[in-house]
Order: sequence, then C-alpha cells, then structure tokens
Amino acid sequence: MSKRNRKIRRAGMMNVNPQTPKTSAVRMCNEACGYEFRQLLSTMLETDTSYQRPIDTARVERIAENFDPRVVNTLKVSNRDGHLYVFDGAHTLMALKRIHGDSPFPVDCKVFRGLTYEDEAYLFALQTGESKDVAFGVRLRAMLVSRSPEAEEFRTNTESVGLALTDRSGSAAKNTIAALAKAYKLYKDRGPEEYERILRLIADTWGGAAWSLTSYVLGGVSVLFREYGEGLNRERFIKRLHGANYEDLRDEARRQQRSSSDIAHALALVKMYNRGGGRGTVDPRLLTMQD
Repeated sequence: MSKRNRKIRRAGMMNVNPQTPKTSAVRMCNEACGYEFRQLLSTMLETDTSYQRPIDTARVERIAENFDPRVVNTLKVSNRDGHLYVFDGAHTLMALKRIHGDSPFPVDCKVFRGLTYEDEAYLFALQTGESKDVAFGVRLRAMLVSRSPEAEEFRTNTESVGLALTDRSGSAAKNTIAALAKAYKLYKDRGPEEYERILRLIADTWGGAAWSLTSYVLGGVSVLFREYGEGLNRERFIKRLHGANYEDLRDEARRQQRSSSDIAHALALVKMYNRGGGRGTVDPRLLTMQD
C-alpha cells in the first residue's frame, strides 16, 4: 500500500458515536482510489440525497448572508458512473447558487475517483469542520448505507431478534426501528448482548408494534435493565404489559414529572409491571433516586 493510501485510510477512522469511540475498521480506498483539486462548473454537480439529509433552506440562507469567499470550504465530489456527486458541501453549493443566480459559475472541488456509493455514504458520515453539525441520526443512517463493519454488526444484532433498522428518515414502522441514534447509543453503552435482550423483551411483549420501538420505550426499558437486572421478571413483564398501549404509557410517564424522559417512562412501565403486587414486584424508589 502506498504512503498516500495509508494516510487516506488513517484519515478514514471515524467517530459516529457522540461519546467518540472509533469504528472497528475502514473499508474505503484501494489502489484505484485517489483525488485531485479541480474547478468545475456548478451545472455539472449533483447531490445524492439517498444518504444525505434534505437541504435545509434556512441554513442555505444563513450561509449566503454571511458568505466570505476567503473561508468557504472546498466541495468534496465523487466522480462515479459518469456523474459528479457532492458528498460534502451540498449546502455550500446551494448557497453559491443563491448568490450567483441562474448563471453557471466555477466551483473549487476536491474530486475523488474510485469511490463506490457506499464509500461516499461513509465519507459523508465522517464530515467535520463546518459540517460537524450534521445530525447524529443522519450520520448514522449514512453509516448504515456505507455498510462499514461496525454498522453491519449493529444491524446484525438488531436483526437477530427479528427487527430491522430503517433505511430512511421518518416514523417507526412495525418491526422497524426509526430511532437510530437511541438504539445505537444503547448498543454502544450496554453492549450487544444486553442490547439484544432489551429488543427481544420489547418485541415479545408488544409484537414489534411501531410505538414500542420509539426512543421513549427503548429508553424506558433500558433503564429497567440497568436498575433491576435479573430482578426484572421477563414472564411477569410480558404478562402485565402486553395489553398496554402507548397512550396509557405516555400519560403515566407525564404524570411522573421527571426531567429525564427515560426515567419517566421507566416509572410508568414499573407501575404497570407491579400491578397486582405479589412475587416479582420491584421497588420504584430505585428509579426515583436516579432523577
């Protein structure tokens, strides 16, 4: 491997977790991959929105209003399948178009060759600098598109309990987790084994109902595992809560008046779990002391 490609691979080590762990491996860039700096006409550039966030018009306006050509970032572009895709700098390009109007204009670009669609998604998720405010959920979705080793492990652990990770933004669907950031945080913080236990309990209790796979329920159930561990009886949980719906759970969580949504939903779950008393109940005071 050349010295230049070793540098590219080191630069690809990524941070997708808010707590800054690194990915386990990097796929992108073989000997056929490289880049050069070029000026391209604005009309030649495209954006692949399948892994990028939608254009935020308010952000485009802010960039255009405060535009300073001395500090504008160079666009990163992939020359793939006869198209020139902007994978870093789409908002900057739109701001430039707003400034220049309908006339084509030259744009400074760092043009990559040899990248696959998955490589582009991976690099989009790695963005830093001005682009560091890319929402974590968007970055994670791009990582899943890229099929990096860590993303694939996360996907595999989720699918092992009969659930899927959504490949698009939007609301949860049956047997599909849309709360990617929440799920990934549980996966990283609690480890794959407990992550699967949390998902399996949710799936077995509510049959993969969309509302049961929201960040609120994921967070609430994870708190129960953290505080009660083996003291939480799986059979009792399923029996007491399988008939619950989210409206009841939500209303009870609101009555808890807790600053942490996870704690509030955990308390609501415990109240339903303890209903009827007897063996297997747990002490809710363990939760109230956490908030």
